Amino acid sequence: MTAPDPVRIATRVRSIGEEIALHHFRQLDPAQVKQKTGPNDLVTVADVAVEEALTEWLSATYPGTVVLGEEAVAADPSLMSLLDGDQPVWVIDPIDGTINFATGVPMFATILAYVVRGETQMGWIHDPVQDLTAVAERGGGARLLAKGREFRPACTGNPPALSHMTGCVNVRSHADRAAVASLAAVSDRYATQLILRCSGVEYLAAAQAQIDFAAYGSMYPWDHAAGCLIVEEAGGHAARLDGTRYRPGLPPKQHWPLLVAQSEAGWHMVRNELFGSWLQPRAGAAG
Repeated sequence: MTAPDPVRIATRVRSIGEEIALHHFRQLDPAQVKQKTGPNDLVTVADVAVEEALTEWLSATYPGTVVLGEEAVAADPSLMSLLDGDQPVWVIDPIDGTINFATGVPMFATILAYVVRGETQMGWIHDPVQDLTAVAERGGGARLLAKGREFRPACTGNPPALSHMTGCVNVRSHADRAAVASLAAVSDRYATQLILRCSGVEYLAAAQAQIDFAAYGSMYPWDHAAGCLIVEEAGGHAARLDGTRYRPGLPPKQHWPLLVAQSEAGWHMVRNELFGSWLQPRAGAAG
């Protein structure tokens, strides 16, 4: 099999973003937006078209690999088993932040990860509005491509005091009420809570030290496989609250949220001071 070329792939992701995502942005008819599981889970013609274009190109360019797309899984959940196989898997979120995209908010991204035997080896996040792409290779660092320039993202090694931190906390719909209530009770301990509704944009911000931490209650691989690798290769730290590393094959919803931070020291600070309730033994908590 031909080894993936990270820059070539980044160029293709960017061109598809321009040709399809930006073409449809703020141009959607109501009939081109549909609900999947409910009003907060949408799919548009652009989501489907981006996924189809990437799937076709990756399959033709890298024979011997398989593709796992968010929209394909919505139609056939059994496709998740591809992550357990021996073939390399491309994991696609065609438009992350679909609610933003569908309502004209310019915060959305295309996310792509290359996973081999359950381990993310490469990752890409492209923000078509900013024309910004993050690329990471395991053990090879991360880089940002923006308007013809390339530069290295860098997380900050020394965390500020928690009272000066900015975070994105996305756990409300995936945790029990007691845990959410305990988190709300300590939310005044950090400076700013951002609600971006797009993990791809949040990971780009984390890799550039624009936010201090982000927390997620869901573990869908198209949301996190690429982002965790990009942040780690930029010098940050990503792990579930029990300390275990994120892997793309984790069950989508479980007890331990995922926490991403600028450094391991910052990760421990946020975990201990904001998420202490999750660290207490609770009946039935597993995974």
